[in-house]
Amino acid sequence: MKGYSNFKMVNSWYPQDTKELLLGIQNYMNNNSKQSKLKTRINGLIVPHAGYEYSGQVAGKAYSLLKGKKISKAILLSPSHYIPLRGIITHDKEKWKTILGTINLSSSELRKADISQEHAIDNQIPFLQALGFKEILPIVIGKITIEELKHIVNQIIPYLKDYILIVSSDLSHFLEASANQKE
Repeated sequence: MKGYSNFKMVNSWYPQDTKELLLGIQNYMNNNSKQSKLKTRINGLIVPHAGYEYSGQVAGKAYSLLKGKKISKAILLSPSHYIPLRGIITHDKEKWKTILGTINLSSSELRKADISQEHAIDNQIPFLQALGFKEILPIVIGKITIEELKHIVNQIIPYLKDYILIVSSDLSHFLEASANQKE
């Protein structure tokens, strides 16, 4: 698949110093301590994927809900930002590397390509690593029909027993700052 391997990220989406990144993630998640005490099962999260200075607080609030949960695997769904894509793809490697180390990638029968530059996936992984996750299935979604969506859901369903579903979203580029700050 062309596109991703030719894209070189100019700016980083999160700190490139390990200690700074871990401290930031911990601060983002600890600012939401009352929510991390939920005792219900969490099946999924919708989390933004902008640079951490913009999205870290919201992402931390979402990920704080997973603290203390016995979950170590995640399916990460993301839009395609760098190539026109029809259908879905997953990574063609066995591991994903961040400055916090590597995380194993689940094997699947999905179509594969090098998606290592997809920031909507990469932005989620340090939070998962900080929480002790051991394995992910990253999936990049392009243009799909309702029938293709049904097929994708059927491909993902077998994983949902052991995995949490993380949907990486832009949320909105059109809301005013005050609208984003209401709780």
